[in-house]
Amino acid sequence: MDEKTVPDGSTLGAEELREFLAGPWICKLGTLTPEGYPAVNPVWYEYDGDGYVLIGRERAAWVSHIRRDGRVGLCIDDPDGAHTRVLVRGRAEIVEGPSVRGPWLPVARRMAARYLGAETGGAYMERTLDFPRCTIRVHPEQTTTWRGAWAPRYYR
Repeated sequence: MDEKTVPDGSTLGAEELREFLAGPWICKLGTLTPEGYPAVNPVWYEYDGDGYVLIGRERAAWVSHIRRDGRVGLCIDDPDGAHTRVLVRGRAEIVEGPSVRGPWLPVARRMAARYLGAETGGAYMERTLDFPRCTIRVHPEQTTTWRGAWAPRYYR
């Protein structure tokens, strides 16, 4: 395929980024195991313009990874073939929890409605209200966005 038939890609502007991150995309969270290996887990997230909020079960392996080492990577992309993606390298910290029905609850309710729909998300939250959770905040240090296919630098 020559470069005239391959669509160029481009980065997302600030408003496009907000709009994209408001979608129901699953975030692939990369953490480091105690042995130093990368571990990737699918998680729900909420973007607030400054960073990312994750709600994790108290005993989730990825939560324990963050307790030990807060370096993380995020990949949020559109799996439907639009080639839109957001890659984040940053630091995660546990800002609350573990707790039951703690300050994480409003965020978790919004996430459940966003990912599962209002009715199913509400039922899920009711069933799991007494499961201890932690609120994790990811502070981005580097963000790369992309829309489209090949960047011109990849052409021969």
